[in-house]
Amino acid sequence: MLEVVDTQERLEEIRFAWDALVKRSYSSLLDHNWIASSAKAFSAIATPAIYLLWQGDQIRAAAPLGLFREGLNYRLRFIGYLLREPNGLLFSDEGALQELVTHLFNQGRPLALARLPSGAAEEKVLRATCPRSSLMIRAKGGFTHTARLPSSVDALETEMSANVRSTLRRKLKRARKLGEVTFTVQSPDAENVGGLIDELIRIEGGGWKGRRGTAIACDATLRVFYHEFSARAAANGRLRIYRMAIDGATIAIRLGVVADNALYELKIAFDEQFRELSPGLLLTHETLKLEIAEGLTRHEFLGMAEDWQKHWPLERKEQASFRSYPLDMRGAMAIGHDVYDKVRRRYSAAVTTAIDRN
Repeated sequence: MLEVVDTQERLEEIRFAWDALVKRSYSSLLDHNWIASSAKAFSAIATPAIYLLWQGDQIRAAAPLGLFREGLNYRLRFIGYLLREPNGLLFSDEGALQELVTHLFNQGRPLALARLPSGAAEEKVLRATCPRSSLMIRAKGGFTHTARLPSSVDALETEMSANVRSTLRRKLKRARKLGEVTFTVQSPDAENVGGLIDELIRIEGGGWKGRRGTAIACDATLRVFYHEFSARAAANGRLRIYRMAIDGATIAIRLGVVADNALYELKIAFDEQFRELSPGLLLTHETLKLEIAEGLTRHEFLGMAEDWQKHWPLERKEQASFRSYPLDMRGAMAIGHDVYDKVRRRYSAAVTTAIDRN
């Protein structure tokens, strides 16, 4: 049986069935906390359209989508796509996935599925199921990095280059000349997590993301999401906040959530007054050490893969994005919107580059 959940109230009711499906799927990040927080945060710009394929009291497959308005048109997208994180469809088996995707195409709406695992079952099923009455386009969706954690800190540092180890020691020595350096990890409860998230938002907003308008502080929907998700994850004991401080003042902070014996990194920020100390690198190294002490086996950097992460041994995961356009007026309008948006983003990037150079 197919159900389309379009209210927050109904979404809250299916928490246990949703998380039971997550345990049978590959993506622990897309748990109920993540999806419900996304639906709440983006409620002003999207109506939830959570497609569920039921068998009895169990969900066999799920598509956590939202219906986003684009002028006079509407498009189905992942409900949290504006978070720019890897996404996915949840399914217990490939047959359930194929049935779910068939239902999505049968809606006759433009569809955008950003940052799915490249070459995985979703891509295979999307290609095989797309009807002749639709045009589907595949595009690169970027990469993420994963650090596999050994059983000891000594083993971790043995896998790192001598130059990196030397750089970290030198930076830490310089930091200690400014005062007492501490690295801590907290697993806050839902009652006191709000102040910690505010601190993260403040530090991130004081840097280059704030100047470019891409920081959490610059977007009310993102503030709602990170506060909501953090409170939910903290209530489950899964939230982690790592901090580097000098004489008690935070100069770098990282937000993550523990799932499937891994830490999923959601945000990292540092005080740019201390840029020469590379506080982000120092905090990351200490974070990995603290994760090993906790018994975790992976660190998922999420976001987009960045060169600074290569200081540690990494695996690279590729994502792909898919767009389908029905061959009708709605599809034509969606194509026109995408062409305009691409031109607008290129122009905006050129202007930003020119401003930075000046």
